Amino acid sequence: MLKSRRGDTIIEVVFAVTIFALTAVLSINSMNGGVATAQKTLEITVARNEIDAQAEALRFIHNSYLAEREHAGGIKQFRKLWTTLTDPRVAQEPTEALAQSFNNMGNCAEAYDGTSEVPALYDIGAFVLNTRMIQPENVGAVYDEATIDYDALLNEMVVGARDIRDEYRLRQTPLSPRIIFSKWGGNIEFDEHSADGFLKEASMMRKISYAEGIWVIAVAGGTIDSRTRQPEYYDFHIRTCWHSVGRRASSTIGTIVRLYNPEVIEGEERT
Repeated sequence: MLKSRRGDTIIEVVFAVTIFALTAVLSINSMNGGVATAQKTLEITVARNEIDAQAEALRFIHNSYLAEREHAGGIKQFRKLWTTLTDPRVAQEPTEALAQSFNNMGNCAEAYDGTSEVPALYDIGAFVLNTRMIQPENVGAVYDEATIDYDALLNEMVVGARDIRDEYRLRQTPLSPRIIFSKWGGNIEFDEHSADGFLKEASMMRKISYAEGIWVIAVAGGTIDSRTRQPEYYDFHIRTCWHSVGRRASSTIGTIVRLYNPEVIEGEERT
């Protein structure tokens, strides 16, 4: 009986190992693909959330300024904020061609260093809105027991290259597009990006330390009103750019919010 029994041949063993190896490789590739898909979905969701927040803030400011026309006594609580968004206090005024050039970015760094055909963000007045601090013009606004002048507050509500001191606050992102908030009067060691791993949601975390991989560009459009010398509308290009894990090409998502100029609307209603 023992002589009639035999073990597996070398061919059978090799075949079994080959089948196991192929199954393992396919399973690992499938798992990696699932993780990559989940990571990409998360990054896109975060980017879209940041874009939506900027878009809603722009609409809120615009609608609030439009509503002021109904106020008695000509109260203009949002005029300064709207003017700050549309004031071309930069060396080169943004144009549609400049804004569209970001569609052909090969690397996110191009938007920050200006070494290619893509203009540097600092040269065309890019900015981000601080969605935690937008408010009407009220004298004596208090943050962290300190009274803040409204003009100084504007620099914290509209953060970007319109103020040359804010250049460093627009930067590339190591992860996905995001806005990092910090304590008023504090520094990066006490912000939401600190190493302790806790997301600080206290009301004091309202100052933008920096915006990573996201920016807004205001582009004047339409005909110029002969009375007010103002453009008919503004297109606000909201853009994001980041490098996903395991991908060479940069990932970009953007949208355009068109808001009609209240100054032109008011002029048309008077005539």
